[in-house]
Amino acid sequence: MIKSLDECCGCSACASICPKKCIKFSLDEEGFLFPSIDKNKCINCGQCERVCPLNQEKIISKPTVYGAFSRNNQIRYQSSSGGVFSELALEVFRKDGYVCGVEFNCQKKSAKHILINKVDELYKLRGSKYIQSDINGIFEKIKELLLVNKTVMFTGTPCQIAGLKSFLKTDYENLFCIEVICHGVPSTGLWEKYVDYVESKYNKTLENVYFRSKKYSWSNFGINKIHTDSTQKFQLSFENPYFRMFNSNLCLRKSCYDCKFKGLNTKADISLGDFWNIEKINSRLDDGKGISLVLINTEKGKQLFNSISDKVNICISDVDYTTACDLNNAIFKSMIINKNREQFFLDMKTMEFDDLSKKYFPLSYKHKIKGILIRVGLYDILNKNKGGGVKI
Repeated sequence: MIKSLDECCGCSACASICPKKCIKFSLDEEGFLFPSIDKNKCINCGQCERVCPLNQEKIISKPTVYGAFSRNNQIRYQSSSGGVFSELALEVFRKDGYVCGVEFNCQKKSAKHILINKVDELYKLRGSKYIQSDINGIFEKIKELLLVNKTVMFTGTPCQIAGLKSFLKTDYENLFCIEVICHGVPSTGLWEKYVDYVESKYNKTLENVYFRSKKYSWSNFGINKIHTDSTQKFQLSFENPYFRMFNSNLCLRKSCYDCKFKGLNTKADISLGDFWNIEKINSRLDDGKGISLVLINTEKGKQLFNSISDKVNICISDVDYTTACDLNNAIFKSMIINKNREQFFLDMKTMEFDDLSKKYFPLSYKHKIKGILIRVGLYDILNKNKGGGVKI
């Protein structure tokens, strides 16, 4: 049994297992999904407590680490890192299987897990979404597919995978779990406030958002906002106020500051993320197009990854786990809570988004200069020539 709701990761396993469906998830005052129980329907069966992944036995993996990217340049460009997720999904489709991942719905200002089995729908799941997804109801659908021997690939955060595995209780051979290496999940309430601000500022409705556009490069990514009139507004990540709030760890779910599913305690077959700092291993490998960090945690994951060997370039295959963690510490390390987090959420209730941004994250002169240098193509050149001396 968890000690407090602050430990709840929002995986929805409790709602999925409840025989009376008396557990519902709704946004709390900080804008995060939390469960509430209809006590009039509850029969005190205790299944919700038993299924909670926080109460499950830890499984220690021994991952093999790769750096890889899709040989399909279009897939690679449209992906947040190297496009390995898309190649894995396409392999599952070839098995007449289903892929479960996150679709972003700008009109509803939300993200939700969906199941697809068509190649032309894969674009919905491709790319990072910097918002916690609504996962309620999807576990039951996955179980129905597994029971009729359909192959399913589920992608999500480590805690969501732990919740799914706990709900299923059985290690299905036809289920592949792919986790994203997670920084932490920001507030849905904050995202809603940001969307309202953007639409009011430009007097246009948002149609779609690409959180990790590679307009300039993989490392100099930004957020590209597309309005219903087809106009686009691009901001580099450090220019965008929502990204600055996310990267500062101001707006993460409380459980993310002490994540119980980091490092070797993973229930995933494969872990995927960005192979940041790859130039420290080999400077020639970073071509600015994106490279996936791939951790193979199980034999089943190894078999799936091997099945796409002709679709990806494996550029690194001899990195040990400790080195991988040094290059991307989100693998094993929870983010440190920002000392201003409590006041930030109090201000979020009363302040307009623009005022909130100006109070906590006014754009500095240095970042304005950095943005100009990136746009004219000089930033990476100056860094390379000066050994990184102009980095901001």
